[in-house]
Amino acid sequence: SWFDLSNAEDFADFFSFATAGAVETEQQLKKIELLRGQEEQQGEPLRAENLADINRKLAGMRVADTIKRQACLQVTGGGSLVFYELLISMNDVRDRVATGINLFASPWLLQYLTETLDQRLLAVLLEKKFDELCDPLSINLNISTVLSQDFQNLDQAVDDNTDKVIVEFQINDIFADLKSYAYARVFLKERGYRIVADGLNPLSLQYFDKSFVLKAPSHMEYCV
Repeated sequence: SWFDLSNAEDFADFFSFATAGAVETEQQLKKIELLRGQEEQQGEPLRAENLADINRKLAGMRVADTIKRQACLQVTGGGSLVFYELLISMNDVRDRVATGINLFASPWLLQYLTETLDQRLLAVLLEKKFDELCDPLSINLNISTVLSQDFQNLDQAVDDNTDKVIVEFQINDIFADLKSYAYARVFLKERGYRIVADGLNPLSLQYFDKSFVLKAPSHMEYCV
């Protein structure tokens, strides 16, 4: 559609067209959110009673075929690739080791399970040849995982290719233990890894010093 915004009649048509599009988009987003919420609420809630059994199954589960690659693109500059994020599909995890369980019922119990998933993901990454890696990889980890021996083993495998690996931390994990985050952050930055603060939204951006972020050198944190 083409509109001459200097023409009052065209401007009115454009405003009507844009408003209708915005309303339709909002309705679609509400439907998607409703379906997602209904799916997450299905099944028996994750409890301490079934946590140990699920965690035991996770430790023995094959995870290589559940790892997805999600591209992160730069909005400006022609949409160039920034990195590929590696993530384990929680739907696949639920289908294999927690059928009929609502893994999202308790965020803190779910986080406990993700620590086991972190270990399995790192074990898969140990087999990668990072010196032959063309595109940077991003992995979403718990802070406790970065401070563990499992990550030390990965660090040895990455060797001098730390610029090809980005570590993502969830905001709630960062603020749950700022001291551990500060320690992990120093270690990662000294080794040359990049760090992403994941889970930000337009509302939370007001708490960041934008001038500091803009002046930060390329090896410092990205905020998405």
